[in-house]
Amino acid sequence: MSSHRRPSWTPMARRRRTNSLLPVRGGLVLMDLFETCCQALAFFALLLNVLVLTASHQYHEPELASNLDEQFALKLPAVALRLFGACFYKRDGGDLSRLPIIIDCMCVGCAIYVICCIWRLRVALAEHRRQKEGWKPQSGSPVAAGGREGRETDA
Repeated sequence: MSSHRRPSWTPMARRRRTNSLLPVRGGLVLMDLFETCCQALAFFALLLNVLVLTASHQYHEPELASNLDEQFALKLPAVALRLFGACFYKRDGGDLSRLPIIIDCMCVGCAIYVICCIWRLRVALAEHRRQKEGWKPQSGSPVAAGGREGRETDA
C-alpha cells in the first residue's frame, strides 16, 4: 500500500495547511484575514443557494426563487469585490487592524440581507396561502360585521 495521501482542498484543510507553513506569530496576518474572507463568502453563497432551492422546490415559489437567484448573481460578486478590494488595498500591513472590522461589517450586512430574503419568502407564502384559501375576514373584525361593529343598531 502506498502512503501517498490525496490532498484535501476544503477551506478548513487549506487553512490548517497554510497556518502550518507560516512561522509562529502573535498578531494579525493578511493570509488569515484573506482566508476568513473566502470562508465567509463560501458560507453566504451556500446559504443563499439553499434559500433559493428551498423557495423553489419546497415552498413552490419559482418566481420568487428566480428573482432571488438573479439578485444573488449580482450581489455576491459585488460583496466579493469589496472584501477582496479591502484585503488587497493595503498589503503592507498598515491598516491590517481595520480589516477585521470591514469583514465583520460585510458579514453583518450579508446576514441582514439573508434575513430580509427569508422575510420576503414568508410574505410570499402568506400571500399564496391567502389566494389559495380565499381571503376570509375574522369574525369580530369591522369587515366581517359589515362595518357596523362599534355602532349601536336600531332594533
